[in-house]
Amino acid sequence: MNIYLRAWLRFWWLLAIGAGAGLFVGVVIANKHKPPTYFAQQQLMVDSGSGPFLRTSVTTVQQQPPRSQITRVPAPGTGTSTGAQKGTRPTVTSTTQVVTVPQPAQVLTQTPATAALVQAANLYPVLISSDVIANLRDKMFGHLDGKVYSQALYQQNPAQGRFRPSMFPIISIGAQASTPAGARKLANATSSAFRRWLLLSQKATGIPKKQRILVHPLVWPRNVSVQTHTRRGLAAIAGAAVLAGFLALALGIDNLVPRRERLAEEQREEVPEVAAASHKLSR
Repeated sequence: MNIYLRAWLRFWWLLAIGAGAGLFVGVVIANKHKPPTYFAQQQLMVDSGSGPFLRTSVTTVQQQPPRSQITRVPAPGTGTSTGAQKGTRPTVTSTTQVVTVPQPAQVLTQTPATAALVQAANLYPVLISSDVIANLRDKMFGHLDGKVYSQALYQQNPAQGRFRPSMFPIISIGAQASTPAGARKLANATSSAFRRWLLLSQKATGIPKKQRILVHPLVWPRNVSVQTHTRRGLAAIAGAAVLAGFLALALGIDNLVPRRERLAEEQREEVPEVAAASHKLSR
């Protein structure tokens, strides 16, 4: 019989204790996990008052500056001739004068400018996750527990390998909280605080309304995903480790305290060997 199997069958009660201890340790570790967290997401679109993403071209009227030209005009006091004969045309003297001639406006058709909006969409996630927006959010809605993540749509951050800017003027705001309602509220509050900050900043710097950047909610955080934090893998490893320890303990005890039958068998095996050695010495 295999020595390992023989030792484990001999101390089967020790293996039963190890199995129970391993199960207990696994259950304790599995129950000690963090509560689930909930994740809500909202999307914002960066736009302008001209709606560049709703048209294929933009027509603008550009006023042209007036043009100066030299013209000849009659000299003052001319047009009559004293003593001239009847039927003859009067002698008229003229002079040159610089006059300003208005030019007609020029109509231009151009492609909508969207590059600035895309660049803003790649920059704004940094502002959304800043303390400035967090402080304004606390003033508007009170303190909200959770974490906020923001990035432009399909943007690749340096933590993911390398930075790659997004090609779309859409910002994704993710909020993580301990409850579904808390995640939705945190995402909405962060979006409102950022749009409020953007409006106040543009007003403070005196940017005309036609040149301001607008941010519109595109997707509201209605759907909430849940993330669990279980330790089932760690519990299985810990339980197996405890059981393995009892298996090794059974082998060690079996080696230290062998059975009488095995001792007698070992002694019987040693007798022929000792006799053979003595016979060789006598010769």
